Amino acid sequence: MAPSRSIPQSGNTPEVKPWSKLKDSPNTKRAVKSVGRSSRIRTMTCSTTAAKLTSTTSCVPFVVTRFRPETQTTLTLTNDMHTYNRSECVTFRRTRDTWGEFSNMCTGFPLEVNWDILSSSEALYQLCRFPGHPNLQREIAAQLHPMAAKKVAYNHLDKTRSDWNVVKVRVMSWVVLLKGAQHKGSFCTLLDLTGDQDIVEDVGKRDDDFWGAIPQGGPDGEVLIGHNWLGMLLMGVRRAFQAGKLRPGRLIKPSFSEAVLYGEPIKPYKIKGI
Repeated sequence: MAPSRSIPQSGNTPEVKPWSKLKDSPNTKRAVKSVGRSSRIRTMTCSTTAAKLTSTTSCVPFVVTRFRPETQTTLTLTNDMHTYNRSECVTFRRTRDTWGEFSNMCTGFPLEVNWDILSSSEALYQLCRFPGHPNLQREIAAQLHPMAAKKVAYNHLDKTRSDWNVVKVRVMSWVVLLKGAQHKGSFCTLLDLTGDQDIVEDVGKRDDDFWGAIPQGGPDGEVLIGHNWLGMLLMGVRRAFQAGKLRPGRLIKPSFSEAVLYGEPIKPYKIKGI
């Protein structure tokens, strides 16, 4: 059952930042270096991103306040568990597998936030844990691989914002939507290829039925059960893309409190026309 929503207020259009202002960013250089180690499809993805960044068009994130990003409303957590048949849905587990690009552990999808380049959606999600710790955020952002960024964050869980369990789905909703908005030609095209099938993160042997779903009767079981929040958020981005909601000029901004990067408020992102 879909959560209720309310239409958020749009943000102000940010200052235009050309590539000349971005290319010397340490995180830009790290992201480009990371891209070179990615698979062919992810290298193509980052080539598209680099082309986008050469544009002088302003780049602005957008607002996610409820579960369905295409309507930009207010996210409401539920305790609903979902049951899926593997043969009837799209599943992803490892980044090297089919549909592995849907994982936050997948490289090749750098994200631009406040004119800085972060190497992965996982890095962005993890650094949002620590709005009051800019140096820790920089350490997380400096990691070339998503798992390394996660490990740095997990070494400092005692510094996690006190309301993390309340805001983490809103954070993830914004991060995944930002990934789609900045990689429409690659990431959203893959989402579109799934049609209207359910998208499910198959967590395998991991005991995580919050973001994904757990296979029953073993890691390759036909039936998967879980909240599958990441899969649900991906399906929301897919609906937004298919409905033409990720159009150029639309603003994307975080709907959670204390959306801060390196001590500065996170600015809206304006979807580019490329």
